[in-house]
Amino acid sequence: MSHQEPRQIRLPPLNILFFKEQGFWVAQCLQVDVTSQGETIEDARKSFERVLVAQVMSDLEEKREPLSCLPEAPAKFWHQFRRASALAERGSIHLPELPTETPPAWMIPYLTLDEMRVI
Repeated sequence: MSHQEPRQIRLPPLNILFFKEQGFWVAQCLQVDVTSQGETIEDARKSFERVLVAQVMSDLEEKREPLSCLPEAPAKFWHQFRRASALAERGSIHLPELPTETPPAWMIPYLTLDEMRVI
């Protein structure tokens, strides 16, 4: 088996909307319809990170461009995002480095969260 150098994947910045629903905080991505929940905003963000990483890794295993098979979030979330207040922080999600022994070798250092807002 030949050794491949890792190559870097650039994913677009993502906007995340946080809102309360049935007692839980929901993290809804706008650019791709990925969502998660938690008891706090931070729990929802961490849960979102795990879901997003799992989706990216699944896409890579299936030899798809990461996140390319997912649609945008429904329009109602885009409207809510425009009305929401910005959180003070911007964040990044650190995605794991995938094994370089299996072709193709990928390295995804981080994904920028462009803006996070809460309603």
